[in-house]
Amino acid sequence: MQVNFAIPEHFGENALHDPTNAWDGWPTGRTHHRVMTVTLLVSPSANGKTRHCLDRARRGRADHKLQSAWVIVPDRLQTVSVRRRLAAAGGAIGVHVGTFGDLYQMVLLRADTPVPLAEEPVVYRLVQGAIQEVTSRGQLKHYAAVASMPGFINALIVRIAELKQARVFPEKLLAVADAHGPALAELARVYAAYHERLKAAGWVDPEGLNLLAIEALERKPGLISDLQLVVVDGFDSFDAAQLAAIRLLGQGGAEVLVTLPGTLVMTRAAHRRFARSLEAFRRAIPDTNLRDLPAETTGPTPFRHIEQNLFESAAPSLPTEGRIAFLEARSPADEAREALRWIKARVVRDGVRPDECALVTPDPER
Repeated sequence: MQVNFAIPEHFGENALHDPTNAWDGWPTGRTHHRVMTVTLLVSPSANGKTRHCLDRARRGRADHKLQSAWVIVPDRLQTVSVRRRLAAAGGAIGVHVGTFGDLYQMVLLRADTPVPLAEEPVVYRLVQGAIQEVTSRGQLKHYAAVASMPGFINALIVRIAELKQARVFPEKLLAVADAHGPALAELARVYAAYHERLKAAGWVDPEGLNLLAIEALERKPGLISDLQLVVVDGFDSFDAAQLAAIRLLGQGGAEVLVTLPGTLVMTRAAHRRFARSLEAFRRAIPDTNLRDLPAETTGPTPFRHIEQNLFESAAPSLPTEGRIAFLEARSPADEAREALRWIKARVVRDGVRPDECALVTPDPER
């Protein structure tokens, strides 16, 4: 189920941002500034960014120049992959691999303010209860027909998370939502009811955890003074909390190395998303050092050709060298079955590991 909540663009971080919020993506007077050491490494996909960063961490540990290092990746699957790569390269004792959520938990533990994190099932029940509460008050009419459907609840969970990431909090959304139609007004009411239920339970959701950790770092920059290297790898965009955390890590004295796909120029159509991420990054952290990596010539030529010419209108043709096959099927379901059979054949017959395979589809939910 897809539900489109039309949130006006001017409800972003600039319009509803409260300058008193300590976790803004810009320096505040309460931060004790040190030398900014944030480097953004921009390079095309599969061009060696991760290997470069992991080698930096391993060399630092081997030379005893780094006492503590973190590698931050987007999700648990990538944490497993990075740990395997480190182990295959000889290991790196003292290099921690985790997500931003793991970093935030560590910060809150050091700040002596641990809080229970509401996992997905808890968040689902709280949002469901908030919908029922707003409905019982007679304030949910626009979405009344779908209010009890799981798809609607999941869509609300996503929108609430996006609002929190953009620092749009319930009281400010309530103050302006009525002027923008019933859909946004009802979203604001459910958002406010969910927020109150979360506070009453004494829990925080992942986005609230981000907020608490950033506030703790703003108050006590020394919480991370022992971190000497932080690698942020595998992201193609960053939310406000992540940008604030990267800025504070750099100001806290750590060397921060962040990777981003693309090029320093970002003129290709395939790099539009990355160009927006680069602009946001430089706006949030103006003192960022920009670097690139020389283009690699390793890897199958057809794959490199696709990466270099994706979305280009006049891309030259190139032989597949037996590495790319085209299959015509009667329906999307048949396409999916054949793709899975092909992957199974590579695993069973060719000894390819499952974590070395990928299935790319325009809409994974279908």
